[in-house]
Amino acid sequence: MIALTGRHLLLFVRDRMGMLLSLTGALVAFVLYVVFLRQSMSGEWDSTTTTGPSATAALLDTWLMGGMLAITGTTTPLGAMGQLVDDRENGRDVDFRMSRMGPSRIAGAYILSCTIIGILMQIVVLGATGLWFGLADDVTLPWSEPLATTLLLPLMTLNSLCGTALAYALTSLMPTRAADSSLHPIVRTPAGFLAGVHTSGGVMPEPAQKGVTLLPGA
Repeated sequence: MIALTGRHLLLFVRDRMGMLLSLTGALVAFVLYVVFLRQSMSGEWDSTTTTGPSATAALLDTWLMGGMLAITGTTTPLGAMGQLVDDRENGRDVDFRMSRMGPSRIAGAYILSCTIIGILMQIVVLGATGLWFGLADDVTLPWSEPLATTLLLPLMTLNSLCGTALAYALTSLMPTRAADSSLHPIVRTPAGFLAGVHTSGGVMPEPAQKGVTLLPGA
């Protein structure tokens, strides 16, 4: 199982374009925020508070970073889980079943590799956005606070596990890689809203708010 997990991880890392596309949801949220949403949201916040522009920027930037981590934990396992469909479409799953590994261990290798990928990609997104907003707005992440650093990795892990479970449930139903690719935009589009990036949860309809509360990442 460990060897099969390593194989899935290696194939994902080698596919540079696939890695980039798995981050599409988070990248779209980032571009929308920087280009369109930030100016209006900052103006609305400044008109109702006395905290000042720097505090507003810090709040909005870190809010976006949290939302991007929530999106990444959902979309990157979905992209990596496409390997399951590819193996099944090309008959490699038959070779796996002929080995000593049972179906549960084969499925476990896909789930474990996608969970690891989700965690690693969240760390990449956190580092990249932390660097960007640190340079652009002088935003400093609270690395010195033990509670923040202690809780961050478990939250990333839980976020990735839930994203992987969703990815496995959906991908198992896809007969071909083309069908699986068509599924991705359907998941990525609402991911930004459910993560509270495009709009805050407080202004959503009640059913949508309940949906948001079911996502650990959000």
